[in-house]
Amino acid sequence: MKQHAILLADYLYDLRRFARHSAFGKDPEREARHLQARLMIAAHGIEKGLSFARFEPRRGLGKLRNALAHMRRHRALGLPEDDAAYLMARDAIVHYRRKHAEQGVDIADLFEGEEHLFEMEGEAASSIRTLERGSLTDAEREALRKGMLSRASIREFGDEPMTAEQVRAVVTDALSTPSVCNRQGFRAHYTLDRAVIDAALAHQNGNSGFGARVPGLLVVTCTQTIFRTPAERNQAFVDGGLFSMSLMLALTAHELGGCPLNWSASHRQDMALRGAVSIPEDEAIIMMIAFGPLPDVALAAGSRRYDLDTYLSELTRRERG
Repeated sequence: MKQHAILLADYLYDLRRFARHSAFGKDPEREARHLQARLMIAAHGIEKGLSFARFEPRRGLGKLRNALAHMRRHRALGLPEDDAAYLMARDAIVHYRRKHAEQGVDIADLFEGEEHLFEMEGEAASSIRTLERGSLTDAEREALRKGMLSRASIREFGDEPMTAEQVRAVVTDALSTPSVCNRQGFRAHYTLDRAVIDAALAHQNGNSGFGARVPGLLVVTCTQTIFRTPAERNQAFVDGGLFSMSLMLALTAHELGGCPLNWSASHRQDMALRGAVSIPEDEAIIMMIAFGPLPDVALAAGSRRYDLDTYLSELTRRERG
């Protein structure tokens, strides 16, 4: 019974945090962070329509109207127009207009009263990227594959000092990580300070034997303010997990070693960590990553894998009985 009570307490803690910080049941016109997420969703919907090989005129009008409405609310709240969500929506709408113009389709009726959005239309950045087959050489593809296969968790690090600029370069390379509707809720909090590292690792269960020698620490989180429905209650861990893997691969690319440290924590541990280091209240803690310079020779656990068929199977349709 005691274990069941602990499980219930942990679930209730997560429930209260999601209800308090997410956009579920809240008016997006009142809080900028909720409005920005909705604007990003609408803008990304327009972009997806523009990415289809066969463009259908006047398709996605609901997403267009949502984007325009959210942009009006954005301005009404006095938010800066260089905000990434606002610029993404403006650029997507500009390209939506251009696509119709190329096909000779008049959609001026959709933008009555919104002419000010297009005063800088010529300067709008592209909301569509082109990916070409063959853009990577054979050597580049092999290097990418080798980097993925050679990544390993190390627990002993070199002695060279690290800088904030190195950390910024690693995180910059990881920012292409996908997220639900491009909402980009993942965050990385770092420290190279021994006292702060010790304060954080004191609340993590998996660093015994090497935590005192960790030269750098990342705490990966995901803001819950961007989620709107109960169905998104676990999305922070999906997006944050993707970002964590990108960070570890980026560490490898920058010749740094890393070790993922799990955060399968009780609500008491979660509260204790938040009391020890500066994790914003609206962010769900995903995991920690210990990192540092690679030594000349690093030892890593062999971590034998199961055979491929353990992981891979063909998906089939179930017949209804």
